[in-house]
Amino acid sequence: MWPILQADLKTASDKTNALSATAQQIAAGAEEGGAAVEEQTATTQQISNAAGVTLGIVEELQSLVKQFRIK
Repeated sequence: MWPILQADLKTASDKTNALSATAQQIAAGAEEGGAAVEEQTATTQQISNAAGVTLGIVEELQSLVKQFRIK
């Protein structure tokens, strides 16, 4: 009886170790995914900032065009 119980405990231990390794892989993947999201967010912010600058330039050009039309 004891050898059967020991074999069952060994199997349970092996499966627990496998689950632990899988959980560690998932955690590592989540960290990588989080870093990718942070990088994408930074890139999106840079694009947004550039768009804001471009909009400011366009508005300034529109203002200059209006001034030349008035004169």
